[in-house]
Amino acid sequence: MIGRSAQLSDALGYLAAGVDVVIEGVPGSGRSTFLTTLGAELEDDGAEVVRVAGIAGLRDHPLAALDAQLRSDGGPRLTGAITAVVDRLSELASSGRFVLMIDDADALDDASWGVILTAQSSSSRAGSSQFNIVSSNLLSCESGPRQIERLHRAYDVRLSAMRLDEFERLMTERADGPIDKFTLSRLYAKSAGLPGLGIGLVDVGCREGRLVRHRGVWTATSDLWSPTLRRLVERQIAHLTGRERKATQLLSLAGPVSMAEAEELIGRNVLDRLERKGLLRFTSTGGVPKATVTPPLVSEQFRHSVGGFERNRTLQHLERLAPTSPVEDGDLVDASPSERDALFVRTVHEHARARLAEARATWRRTHTATTALGLLDALSMTGAPESEIETVTHEIPIDSPDWLRVRLWDAERRATSGQYSEILDELSVLADSLGGGDLLRARATILRIQTDHVTLPPDLDPESVVERMARTATAADVAAYRLERARAGIAQGRFRAAGRELDLLDGDEVGLGDLSAESLRCLVLLGEGDHAQALRRATEGLAVARDRRDARVIQKFSYVAALCAFVSGDYANADRFVESALATGIPSGVPQGPALGLLCIGSVLAGRLGHADLARARVADARRIGGGLGPFPAMSADWAQFQILLADGHPDQAFADLRATIDRLYAGGARWSAAMADLLVTELRPDPADLDGLGARLSGIEGAFVGVLHHYVAALALGEPDDLLKTVPGLATTGRPGFAVNAYEHAGRILRDHGRDEEAEEVAAELERFRSSLPTGGYDATRFRRVEVLLSERELEIAHMVQQGRSNPEIAAALFLSVRTVESHVRSIMRKLGISSRSALIAYVAATGSL
Repeated sequence: MIGRSAQLSDALGYLAAGVDVVIEGVPGSGRSTFLTTLGAELEDDGAEVVRVAGIAGLRDHPLAALDAQLRSDGGPRLTGAITAVVDRLSELASSGRFVLMIDDADALDDASWGVILTAQSSSSRAGSSQFNIVSSNLLSCESGPRQIERLHRAYDVRLSAMRLDEFERLMTERADGPIDKFTLSRLYAKSAGLPGLGIGLVDVGCREGRLVRHRGVWTATSDLWSPTLRRLVERQIAHLTGRERKATQLLSLAGPVSMAEAEELIGRNVLDRLERKGLLRFTSTGGVPKATVTPPLVSEQFRHSVGGFERNRTLQHLERLAPTSPVEDGDLVDASPSERDALFVRTVHEHARARLAEARATWRRTHTATTALGLLDALSMTGAPESEIETVTHEIPIDSPDWLRVRLWDAERRATSGQYSEILDELSVLADSLGGGDLLRARATILRIQTDHVTLPPDLDPESVVERMARTATAADVAAYRLERARAGIAQGRFRAAGRELDLLDGDEVGLGDLSAESLRCLVLLGEGDHAQALRRATEGLAVARDRRDARVIQKFSYVAALCAFVSGDYANADRFVESALATGIPSGVPQGPALGLLCIGSVLAGRLGHADLARARVADARRIGGGLGPFPAMSADWAQFQILLADGHPDQAFADLRATIDRLYAGGARWSAAMADLLVTELRPDPADLDGLGARLSGIEGAFVGVLHHYVAALALGEPDDLLKTVPGLATTGRPGFAVNAYEHAGRILRDHGRDEEAEEVAAELERFRSSLPTGGYDATRFRRVEVLLSERELEIAHMVQQGRSNPEIAAALFLSVRTVESHVRSIMRKLGISSRSALIAYVAATGSL
């Protein structure tokens, strides 16, 4: 069950232990689907499941709902006969394991609840096993707690919003094909991550042509709102009182308002009730908590259905409210991470739409190159159709001031859509006719395209040439060129030169307001080996970017932060950086390297966390961006595919494909990224004969990040324990505690193999001291050798049982498989792991610690 498997497993476990289960969630959270799946699992396990449902229209008629649903065919009416209902339930309980499932339990009358609980208690006293109750109800201030209180022992399943990756899998399955990332981001935001609303949006969008399949990928062609969605949205608010509905309408028309403004609009009590019913969340903007209606589809319903007079009256009333002072984020009401992601995505999209509306209005008033650039930039951030972008670019006359900037912007956009070589030729001819600041702008664009497409020139312009061109250029033109020189230097592994370029930038001129230079500074720090500082500044920059609601800058810093967390083995934080950034969508027509890196890191993370399907989906998405290859580490679909091929048992193909990509990266000047993949290959297949070639390939790449890892793999290939131990401090400083653990382990093994047992014991003691200094679960010492990566879910399960010492017949009986099937799985496990005996398999799994 996508996104709910852990909760489903927990619910089954509690029921097996005799504990009742209460399922709670807002409309659209998937309560009924969860209940249905849980019932099917119970029936497969041999339980008798009886399903009843609360009926709102019968709530004032005691026992009527039970009478309609529990009475056997042709049997007497049970209404009013309490003992008859108790006897009927006791009869069902006496037949064996019995579970009563109650959907919409909040609509069930009190008399029915009393009878059910009496029957549950009496069946236990009569000697039968006490039957379990599973109830499902809306999360609300009135009914939610009451179901828990009715049941003496109950496990509460709270169904919240889905994570983006879970939501993506569900929507892809529903649409029967992949969905464009920007469209997926819009679906996620509009539905607030609720599966029921997401499915409704996809179904209506496909049926009405708002979603169309282009080259196998579903893309939104227009606004996703449709009048057909009104019935779906009505179910979200059907449980509201008249006053609560009116308050929701007011807040929908007003948009996000401060807490004080919301209180004045609708009152504190109604505000609290809406929040408890899951229709109101508080998000922070600039330190001020804003009341926001959720899911956004509810707001859209009211905005489309309310007349202009009422809308204007609401807005006029809001304008008269007094402004409020900021408060700390700590005062905000807590929400699940998925809910926070969905709400944040909504604010990013609203910010982008507001910016687009302002840019369109400015463009309509004045057709200039400056207003065109503002509009083009806003269009690219909202997934606008290519036709609208082309219309704007064609309306700027060639003799217009700043016309060149529009042409350069459009050239970069077209280069991302597959016209790379032609665009570079066109820009080179153009640059030959320019001078001064125009020449610097053109050269900056050329270098940016070359860097993004991994075809960097071997050498950049000498500083004397830059200074000569800068004499007749503005500071902004010089800063734009220096920024691209810094990017190229980082890709080439020339971190000192890149740092000097950033030092020479005038922050006011380059526009450090978009934080581009700061994100590059973080990469310089990482390349130089200062992992802690790189991560700290990346997370600080990400906080500023999130506050500004700029998806592009969010993705830049999220990529750096995710890369830092990933290399250190902090997968929980890396996953958080990846998912929250990808949720904002991947805009078209702008540099997409950070999004590519996030997808590739996300794919490897998914594989290591056991989500093989998501790992493959992320790689497929990555290949749609620039051919799946970018200039910086982890920006390679083949690097992510390497893990998948290992998992599928094709190591030779995995290494051959990755080696081809490494060669392409070296040839294209992206030497830092090439070096990291090159060192990965050498670590996994250490060969002393290749060390001279490796050293030649890595020559000229600066910084401890590559240098320390080079020393480690060389010592590993040569089997030098002392040299391995010398790399530990550097590996730890550069943010790779997992490698440091490996250095200790390999050194100890080599020492034991050479009969140096006393020294090996000292190394083992040092390793334990080092491990104790690390946060729990904060590193990964197996990486691409992880059992989870190599084995399917069924194979993992069987490997775990083998490690426990179970025989093949015992495993077959436990899993309801044939012995021959288990034997086939065990052979497959051994083949994938390169292991020839059962005892070696037990030792391998125990050594990795991954199960």
